[in-house]
Amino acid sequence: MKFKLKLFPWLLSAAIFPLSSIAESTLGSENPVKVWSQHILKNQPEKILAETYHDVQSNIQSAGQNLWGNTTLSLSVENGQLIGRNGVSNIEVGASFPLKRLNQEDVFNELSKGYAQLGKHQQAWLAWKSRGIARNLLDTVSKQLLISQNNQQRLQQAKRLYEMVEAQVKAGAGSRLDLALAKQQLSEAQARAAGSEAALKATQPLLKAWGISLPVSEMKVLLKVHPTPVSFSDLDALIQKHPQVLYLQAQQRLSIAQSEKSVWEAKQGQELYLGIRQKQADGVKDDHLLVAKIAFPLGQSSDFKMAKADAKLEQQQKQVELNLTKRDIRQALIAAQAQLLEAKARLAPIRQQLAAANEALKLSEQVWKQGEISLRDLLIAQQTQLNTALSVALAELAVHQAVRHLNQQAGE
Repeated sequence: MKFKLKLFPWLLSAAIFPLSSIAESTLGSENPVKVWSQHILKNQPEKILAETYHDVQSNIQSAGQNLWGNTTLSLSVENGQLIGRNGVSNIEVGASFPLKRLNQEDVFNELSKGYAQLGKHQQAWLAWKSRGIARNLLDTVSKQLLISQNNQQRLQQAKRLYEMVEAQVKAGAGSRLDLALAKQQLSEAQARAAGSEAALKATQPLLKAWGISLPVSEMKVLLKVHPTPVSFSDLDALIQKHPQVLYLQAQQRLSIAQSEKSVWEAKQGQELYLGIRQKQADGVKDDHLLVAKIAFPLGQSSDFKMAKADAKLEQQQKQVELNLTKRDIRQALIAAQAQLLEAKARLAPIRQQLAAANEALKLSEQVWKQGEISLRDLLIAQQTQLNTALSVALAELAVHQAVRHLNQQAGE
């Protein structure tokens, strides 16, 4: 069978300009990540801790400045009536003050600074965490969008092919077998397009759960996002300013301040007592005396020793946690760099496969026109080309995903 069809110019144009050309011809930035992460940050449950830290910091500052709150007032009354000394009585009023409280403002200031730093770095850590969620959402939606676009191409090709073959059959120039094959191809394309469209719409609840509104009709802009990999020469310096490291260091500083406060509270110290005593007796002029006492501890209590031991253990545990986190970040960065190199390395071979698939489709068009191959063979060439085009688009997306992953691991 030899037919001269006008089907193939549009068919080949769709094949020569696959989905991957979208990614190649557009430039962009990580704007969706920035915008989405702001919405995600607002919906993070941990966000309320920032206000709590601020309130705690204010209360601690106020407590550190309140010296009189640690003063104990005492009243002593002595009466000799019960032992037969009528008319004799002593009254004493005084106040006791632990001298170690004189430096309590320094202790409480360190604790207050600890909460201030914790609140600051907790918010930076939470923003970084939100960017990670935004990047994952962007990767998920972009992949579904590419698949949906590819299946829409399949559907359009199948529709036009069916219309052309149907017209040939009506004109007596085509076979019913070809029409059946074209109809089967159209049905399969319709099912794939419907499935991928449903999968794309299913990403909407994922976005809305974080307060992000993006209609399906506006999702194409996501394919224009080309992230730039973070550059760094000093891995140690990068790790040192990583949001997760800074957050853990803030926790460590607060833990040290809390431990020092616990040790300070458990420590026995001198106590100053100042008072005035009035002696009264019948027939004798009242006598007034100024009373001053200083109490010195003979040793430290077991609570003090336990507090010091607990403080040392807590500091060591926090340091171990910090060191492990730094190690994990280092390993994650090395793995992310390797993943990016691997993703880039896969591009060249798969693009060569696409060039070969395009050439094969051109040749299939020519020989089909001459009746040397069947419609089934042509359909195989079409599917091979479309599958390869999708593979190229997904491979290019994998590079962008690897860049976003690297940036996330770097604390960006």
